[in-house]
Amino acid sequence: MEETFTLPIHYKGRETSIEFTFRKLGYTYKIFATIDGHPMQFEPDEEGSFRATLADLQGDRAHPTTTRNPDRGLIEAIIQRLTVEFK
Repeated sequence: MEETFTLPIHYKGRETSIEFTFRKLGYTYKIFATIDGHPMQFEPDEEGSFRATLADLQGDRAHPTTTRNPDRGLIEAIIQRLTVEFK
């Protein structure tokens, strides 16, 4: 099962809408998004929050569209929002 949704993320005094793709995988799920040009995946962790990693698309490491690393603070803001939404 796959569906897309958009969430507003508040970070550094600004609101940014990010489009996510939700994929159900057996008993768990992963949420995908492109952050700062990098394909990222978010998955539930053991503490009831989420972990973020660079997405491995179609069995091959995805190539970012930018050489800039994803903003760590933005990733943390996304994790906080996903944790609230999926609790």
